[in-house]
This record gives sequence, structure tokens and C-alpha cells, in this order.
Amino acid sequence: MTKIIISVDHRDETNKYYSDSYIKNQTIEIKDGETINDAIVRVVSDEDFCTFSYKGKPQGNIYRDKKDGTSYIVGYHYRTKHYIESRSNNIPKENVPFTTWVTIHGQVSEIELSDVQEKN
Repeated sequence: MTKIIISVDHRDETNKYYSDSYIKNQTIEIKDGETINDAIVRVVSDEDFCTFSYKGKPQGNIYRDKKDGTSYIVGYHYRTKHYIESRSNNIPKENVPFTTWVTIHGQVSEIELSDVQEKN
């Protein structure tokens, strides 16, 4: 079983709606037989109460630039729908499309610590 640390941001392209993620530097487990994308869909759906479009397949990569001008992949972005409920009675409730950005900070590895004897 593999554990990774992720952070999630939801962005509405129209700037009319806002949805914050509960997932910030959170460790998640990739269960046996599950892909990294399956684990992301499972955890983000459950914790941020959204529905993934395109069967949960990522729609693109997230890159980070290096000083030498090259870049590397640090995550994926997905299309999700969020059920937005208005505080005003004049605006109907609706499923709003968001772009969900999932940054993978790294893998958690177990380390063995040795017992330290206290000095008297």
C-alpha cells in the first residue's frame, strides 16, 4: 500500500462561484489494485462533496518549472461538478463545473527509528 501527500484547489472559470477544499497537505492511501487517479477521485469526492466528470480521468498535467528552464509534473487537473446552494432565494441551486487541481507533494515512506537512551 502506497501513501502520498496531496493538496486540492477548486477553481471556477467564470469567477462567479467559490468552493474551498478540505484537502491541504493530506496523506491518502492508494489501495491495492487502485491507480493514483482512482485514489484521488475516491478521496476528493468523499471529502469535498463533488462529482468528477469524464469518468474521473485527468484532463491535464500540472507542471513546476526548474531553474534550468525544464519542468516536471507535480499533479493533475480534473473537471468536477459542485452542487452550489445560494443564500438568496432568487438564485436557483445548480451543479457548477469547476477545474480541480490536485498537487502531489510526494510519497510517504515508513522509516525505522532507533531507541534513544536518555543520559542521566
